[in-house]
Amino acid sequence: MKNPISLCTLLSAYILFSAMPVSAADEDERHHNAHTHGQAKLNIVLDQGELFVALETPAVNILGFEHAPNTTTQQAVLKQANITLSDSQNVVQVTGGDCKLMAQDIDMPFTDKHQENSEVEHDDHEDHEGHTDVHAEYTFKCANESLVKSLNVSVFKHFGAFKGIDTVWVIGIHQRKLHLTPDATKIELR
Repeated sequence: MKNPISLCTLLSAYILFSAMPVSAADEDERHHNAHTHGQAKLNIVLDQGELFVALETPAVNILGFEHAPNTTTQQAVLKQANITLSDSQNVVQVTGGDCKLMAQDIDMPFTDKHQENSEVEHDDHEDHEGHTDVHAEYTFKCANESLVKSLNVSVFKHFGAFKGIDTVWVIGIHQRKLHLTPDATKIELR
C-alpha cells in the first residue's frame, strides 16, 4: 500500500512509539511480554492534514485463536473479522476535521495477503512460540486538521476480548499517551 504520510513522519512516529511505554511500571513487562492477550497498541499521527491510525493486537483478541482455522466456524470467524476491520468505523471514529478514509491496510494472519507479506519480508507478525498478531492501518485526509477534536475507539464493541489498548498519538510536535478500556474509549486530541 502506498501511504500518503511522509516517510519522515512515519519514521519519527515509529521511533517514538517503539520507545514509549504507557507507564514506567509497564516498561519492563512490555519488553519481556510484548504479545499480551486482551491488550493492544494503537498509534496515531495527525500531521499536515493526514491522520494515520495503526492498530497492533494479538490475533486472539480479534479471532479468538492464534492458529490456522481448523473448522468451518473458525474460517467464518476469520472472514468476518476481515470484513469488520475493513470498515474503519469499526475500529476508530473521528470527530471533527472532515476526515475521509484514503487508504487502509489489514494484515490478517492465515489469509492469502498475509502469506504474500510473509514471503516478501521477514514476518514480524509471528514469533517462534506460535503467537500471531493482526495489524490494521488506516490513513485519513482531513480537510481541516485544526478541527479534529477526538477519536472514539470502537474496536471494543466489535471484539469483546479487548481489555485494554495502549494508545500513543502525535499531533505536530505534541505527543500524548493513554490507556483505553471498554469503559473509556474516547481520545480527546485537543
